[in-house]
Amino acid sequence: GRWNVVDGSVAQMLATAEDTHLVLYMGAADDVKAEYPEGTLFGRPWDVIFSSPAGVVPEDIWRAGEARTLWNARVHVIVGGDPSDGGTLDLDAVLGWARHPSDAASLAAWAKCERTSLAEMLGVACADAERAHRSGLSRTIGRRRRERAAVAAATVRQMENVAAGGACADADGFAGGDA
Repeated sequence: GRWNVVDGSVAQMLATAEDTHLVLYMGAADDVKAEYPEGTLFGRPWDVIFSSPAGVVPEDIWRAGEARTLWNARVHVIVGGDPSDGGTLDLDAVLGWARHPSDAASLAAWAKCERTSLAEMLGVACADAERAHRSGLSRTIGRRRRERAAVAAATVRQMENVAAGGACADADGFAGGDA
């Protein structure tokens, strides 16, 4: 699958217990603990976001009485299925309103999604599924590192052979030369 992640943003997908995925998506420089009105979302001050023609208001993001920080902001969507298994999840189609104040279609798509905050993500994410996913990634990374190391070692041996006056081997390991 393919994600469209805008430069200066970070995205993370976490498995949930209900065969859905929590998509964390925000600006790389956003301070998650800065209180409104000082904080930002995608580097845009909250006041700019709340004054946008798209019409998002603080009550769409925070519950009454809680600290108004990105940490508590319910801006992270929960999506069905697994976008990494094919298809495309265009994060800007769901969260584009935070970057583009006039994007009412994106706000409407976001408003229809189940949402959560960074503070609540541990209660939503499934630790077993996430552990299995990360374990699989570790195995894949390890296998690819071993494969690259084997190719590098073969290349060094071939270079040493050539430096010693030997013939250069082809891709199958057979030395070339005059027939």
